[in-house]
Amino acid sequence: MNEKEGKISESIEHIKIKKYLYDNIPLTNPIKNIQQEYRIGDQIIDLFVELEDGKKIAIEIQHSKVYRKDLLNRTRNYNQKGIFALWILNGNGPYYYRIPKNEQGVITSSSERELHNMYQGRVYFINMAKERIIAPIYAVYFASYYEKRENQYGMIRYRKSSIKRSVVWNPIYTFHLHTFRSKGFQLARFNDQNLRLRCQNDLIRLLNAFVAYQCKTSNPPKIPGLPLRFIIKKFSKIYGTFLLFDVLRHLKFLKSQDIKYFFNEELQFQKYLLT
Repeated sequence: MNEKEGKISESIEHIKIKKYLYDNIPLTNPIKNIQQEYRIGDQIIDLFVELEDGKKIAIEIQHSKVYRKDLLNRTRNYNQKGIFALWILNGNGPYYYRIPKNEQGVITSSSERELHNMYQGRVYFINMAKERIIAPIYAVYFASYYEKRENQYGMIRYRKSSIKRSVVWNPIYTFHLHTFRSKGFQLARFNDQNLRLRCQNDLIRLLNAFVAYQCKTSNPPKIPGLPLRFIIKKFSKIYGTFLLFDVLRHLKFLKSQDIKYFFNEELQFQKYLLT
């Protein structure tokens, strides 16, 4: 529930986030109208933005907890009035605690998972304290997380967690707003690339470059395999090991049972060329 609707005074952090966006959104967007605390019907929008092309955007800021049901209802109500919705959570708030850092084994809330689904693999955060802004707006991607288990016989296996995720963060370099439709909703987001897609493209470029190099230096071409540890060393700090595994499996280079080898870095790829 929005703090204003519950007749609770706004927190300092909430006010500062609104002011921060109010000052910065017009710098990278052609604005026709921008207002804080904009009332439409029985709802009050934290920050209302009308672009020069006529598109209207409601920016909702959550410093405290928002329930999944309220999140969906507010988004639908805005959409029924022809308004796109953009949700931003305070990662330094009393309920959502996120930092711009890759993390593993993180338990996510139902509202975060819903936003991740709605916004096609991203949730927007800002870290605002009473005294200052700790981290400007960034996006996070929730990748799978595999838990290491050992049975009574000492055998190690990894199982995909149903409640924990691997968090990968992505900085936002521009506040340029982009409107789109997803899961039946009219939404707005910043002009950032989906992290999973970016990871996939980076891996494809690396593997194809490796193949091209092998073909150029060997006659006839000989491709012995690219050590997995090379890929992990190059990309794990950016994307995290769990997202790398998911993408490599999606590209058909790995099978689900290969995860134990993945963490031991024992695999070598024998097929790479993607055309």
